[in-house]
Amino acid sequence: MMCSTRRFARVTLALVGLTAFMLSAGGAVQVELTTGDAALLTANFGAVKELKDPGAGVGAGITATSGSGRRTDPWLFNFSSGGGGLNVGQYMVKAFYDAYNESGNTEGGASFVLNMGGQNITGTSGYTSLSTANLVTGWSGNGSGNISIYNVNTVDLGAIDAHNLAYYETGGSVYIGEPVGTGNGRASGNIRVDSINASDSEERAGMVKIYGAGNVLIQTGGGSPVAGDINAGVVNFNSIRGAPQYTSSRTNTIEVIHAGSFIAKDLLTATNFTTSSGNPFGNYTYLGGVNLDGGSAGGAATIRDIDTSLTIIKTSTGLPATDANYWYGSGNVSIANYGSVTVRNINTSFNVGPLTSTTGVGGDVSITGIAHDITIDGTINLDRYQVASKRGVLTLDAGGHITLATLDMNLLKSAKLQAVADSEITGALFNFAVSGAGTGTPLDPVVTTQTVLRTGIGKFIYYDPSVDDNAYLGGKTYQVADLLGNAGSGGYLTPYAVAVPEPATLGLLLLGGLGLGLPVVRRRRR
Repeated sequence: MMCSTRRFARVTLALVGLTAFMLSAGGAVQVELTTGDAALLTANFGAVKELKDPGAGVGAGITATSGSGRRTDPWLFNFSSGGGGLNVGQYMVKAFYDAYNESGNTEGGASFVLNMGGQNITGTSGYTSLSTANLVTGWSGNGSGNISIYNVNTVDLGAIDAHNLAYYETGGSVYIGEPVGTGNGRASGNIRVDSINASDSEERAGMVKIYGAGNVLIQTGGGSPVAGDINAGVVNFNSIRGAPQYTSSRTNTIEVIHAGSFIAKDLLTATNFTTSSGNPFGNYTYLGGVNLDGGSAGGAATIRDIDTSLTIIKTSTGLPATDANYWYGSGNVSIANYGSVTVRNINTSFNVGPLTSTTGVGGDVSITGIAHDITIDGTINLDRYQVASKRGVLTLDAGGHITLATLDMNLLKSAKLQAVADSEITGALFNFAVSGAGTGTPLDPVVTTQTVLRTGIGKFIYYDPSVDDNAYLGGKTYQVADLLGNAGSGGYLTPYAVAVPEPATLGLLLLGGLGLGLPVVRRRRR
């Protein structure tokens, strides 16, 4: 079973294993398992099979019915509808081209489609299960192939890797299921994958599209799961020629449409790069967006960080100071139709360093149709460097509570908070414009002229007056803009109760609040 690493002049779909019987004194030995090896991968729950391309020669295996491995013509592997599916185990199904520009193809990783015949695909958590990654750096490398899993029931895999390290090339895309009404439709069971990497080192990342009828969990398996990333960003870019010519869609580079709960660590479509010569940007750069929809199935969405930002650092004084002929933007974020949503940090900012550009926008963030609570435990940054009018818009709509750890009015164009229960900012509220008429009592609130913070008529946003950074608010109550942006026409920004009022005072406040639609003093919700 032991064999040395081999390379072929033809297109190859290899199976890479890291298994217990391949251990040596130096640790695990990685080998490529190809036609002729005794044990390859368990397909159809028992038969020893191997995935191979049409030209792979004689040997037991599942041969691609069509395709050349190009992105536009991927290998197609069909599994029997009654065969039991595919169990990768601890092996890696890795599709790649061995020679540069093999058969006119400039991709390092070959593309393939697994048509599972309505059956399951499984693999061992902690291992990379599927890969088309290109790990050759520099100018002579190739891009990565796409990975598609269609007509599938349950997906339970280790990592999926389609990232690219070569210059002028792209990361591969990962597709699981298809939209309802398209092809074979969405995955009919739950989906669990350790992590998904479609990132790129320079030009354009791949996309990640998941369509399922159940939960989508990006985390390790077992009794103590650890959440993993979906990475479709352009990372560690240091250009001598300028920025990417283009990237992916601003709205759905990462798209998960399903019916259930969603768990992931970080969702990344961010691009960070330094440019030192040439045109500072190329033609146009729109960063990838995130679109999650839980299908109103009552499941929770739990994510650590979402980052769709664009950061550009110009290091040469010889470059143009502006980019007036170009359009740029960071990715939008849309999360809809879950029972609850919990996120730590959200960053859709557009940062252009010292450039005085007026084009480009920060990404919008919309979390709507949430049956119960929305909680954002960290920071929210929708800024657009030096151009306030092109910052992103924050829209939150919850059937329960909205809880924000902090909010900075200078990092977004507007914040629309609409909760059936109430909204609260447990930490600092930065840069809220306090000017307006009124003494600031619940019965005589300051009617503000600002339009950045918004909530519906009769709704309340509570802040903590004991937080040092909130001292400028003076413990007062403010009437903010309505959801349409009409100044002083919406609900109220009002402090938590610092002490319980005397019964007689509380009665008067309740009477006045109920009769006039004004806020009443309340304790912080625990």
